[in-house]
Amino acid sequence: MNDDFEKGCKWTFGNPGENTQDEGPNNASSETFKEDPYSSLVRESIQNSLDAVADPNQAVRVSFEIGSIRPKAYPGFFELQQDIQECIESFKDKAEQAYGNALSLLESFRNNPNKSLYFIKISDSNTKGMEYKEGDTSSRFYSFVRSIGVSNKDNTSAGGSFGFGKAAYFNISPIRSILVSTLTWKGQYVFEGIASLCTHYQGNKKKASVGYYDNREGKPVTEAAMIPDKFRRKDGEAGTDIYIMGIDFSEKTESEVAEAMEMAVLRNFWLSILWKKLEVSIRYASGKEKKPECLDINAENIQDRIAERFGTDTHDKKQGRGNDNYNPVPYLTAVTGAGDDRSDCFLFKEHLPLLGETLLYVYKNPDAKNRITYMRKPLMKVIANKFPDFNGGKFYAVFICSDPKGNEKLRKMENPAHNKWDPSNWKTENQIDSHPDAKKVEKEYQDFIRSCLDKVFPLNHGQTLDIEGLEEFLYIPTSLENDIRQEHKHESAEAQADTVEPQARLNSEKPRMAEPKPLSVGKVFVNQEAKALYTQKGDFYSGHSSQKSRSKGGGAGSQSLSAASREDENGTPGMYAKAIPIRYRAYATTENGITYHHIILYADQKIPNGRIDLLIGGEQDDERVSIKDSSLGRPSGNSIFDLHIPQSRPGKPNFRLKIRLGDNMKHAIKLDIYERQ
Repeated sequence: MNDDFEKGCKWTFGNPGENTQDEGPNNASSETFKEDPYSSLVRESIQNSLDAVADPNQAVRVSFEIGSIRPKAYPGFFELQQDIQECIESFKDKAEQAYGNALSLLESFRNNPNKSLYFIKISDSNTKGMEYKEGDTSSRFYSFVRSIGVSNKDNTSAGGSFGFGKAAYFNISPIRSILVSTLTWKGQYVFEGIASLCTHYQGNKKKASVGYYDNREGKPVTEAAMIPDKFRRKDGEAGTDIYIMGIDFSEKTESEVAEAMEMAVLRNFWLSILWKKLEVSIRYASGKEKKPECLDINAENIQDRIAERFGTDTHDKKQGRGNDNYNPVPYLTAVTGAGDDRSDCFLFKEHLPLLGETLLYVYKNPDAKNRITYMRKPLMKVIANKFPDFNGGKFYAVFICSDPKGNEKLRKMENPAHNKWDPSNWKTENQIDSHPDAKKVEKEYQDFIRSCLDKVFPLNHGQTLDIEGLEEFLYIPTSLENDIRQEHKHESAEAQADTVEPQARLNSEKPRMAEPKPLSVGKVFVNQEAKALYTQKGDFYSGHSSQKSRSKGGGAGSQSLSAASREDENGTPGMYAKAIPIRYRAYATTENGITYHHIILYADQKIPNGRIDLLIGGEQDDERVSIKDSSLGRPSGNSIFDLHIPQSRPGKPNFRLKIRLGDNMKHAIKLDIYERQ
């Protein structure tokens, strides 16, 4: 009866020879993936599946499922306990530390044969499977199951290049064993288990560190009928199943493991899912009642899944330490925003000499950390870190090299964990020197990114001489200065120190104090929930927008503001745009034939998420002006949204805007509200 389940499979640890070097219990390759084992497992397994896609026009499907076996049905598998015991006896304390928990786990089944040993099954479809030919070390099944440090992936955009990725699977298994079952697109079945332990002895007989679970005396099973039914590929669909054996849920419950895997999927593969290259499902049991649960992640729900796990705030507040703990929301916004033609999102595409077709998505965000997510053709996040030495503006960005030749170059620069590009990883044929193109590739993609950012933030890179206090003289006066309050006539002594004439500063002469210029007063709008009554005067405004408003009243996010109101308990509740007075100066400069207008703001209080509206002085009446670009905030029409203005120090300008108008002409700029209706 047992053979009906197990088909006679058992463990075989070969004899490596008496004169060969022993392998101890410390596995250096596994250290690469220990920091976040479930994230490493998800990254490695899905990347392997994406590398083996059968039909590139269809999504690769990957599922993670928790299952179990019992010792009375698979006695040959549980004989692994004897080899683990021999490892401990061979290496004493060192092996006890490495395999003590594994031995205790397997011993617990001796007195409880009905107890279940759990596994995680990783299954893919729309993949080619892993072919095997006996004696052919280049076959993919041989590379994965029977070698270390060998990678024989069959396309140049494949994810791994070191061949150590399988350590990510063994790190999850307390008993250091996995089972691999595959069906190739040509109809070949292959099955075998593998245990990665250390050299050990049975009496005087030396046994290898790696053992194989099969019914062919240490050779893969290639006859479908001889593969244990539980582990044979079902439904005749090509693909690979990998079983990670002995999962221990004493530290993490099934629900917690499923959540850890889901977070890793969302952080690392959101773009491949969004672009319909990948679908993922996670099946597990939750609660004491072991209620079956299933998480499906696909192109239709990826944005909802990310919002559920990370919120909708596009500021990367949940960024944790480490490359695997980032918040994908602002990067997702960069890609989807460019597709929706948002004014704060940009897409750049260029064919680079070494890397080929390359993309950069940029999202301007005043709270951003200037971080970039880097991806190659498999569309898995490789790196998420801050772009060096750029102070031109605040942004999040997504870099993608989609060209096969460029992917091959970047793949060679990756470390074994696939979370860093380092030119030193790409070696010449002698495996000692770095490849001469490695540094060139790094410089090429960094130069590409910098040139794109210069286009997004052109206003911060003008070839002009910035002299402290110069704006006090070169501003264009506005008609609002006649209405300045008396209290704004006199600046503090600190402000007067900023009015030193530029020539005196340049010549290092004794400063000659100039009479401070009066400031203009305009309005900045912020959202506020309130009850308000319509009146011809008031500081609260309702509005309308071409976009869907989330709150009654429109608020500062509305494109147009009208209907002045005052706060009143009997008023209509809703979201209003509250007008806050703010002092400012405005002046114009010309740089390389382009006219820029500068606005210097003096805020008496901190103003988060503010919005200003700009007018220009016409011959008869003030007119609206179209804003083409702004150094900060999000321009739209004649408004600039999403301004975070700190409180100024006495008399000091604390917030400066540099804007470009659509007509490229100099104007007398006013910062004010629309005409009231």
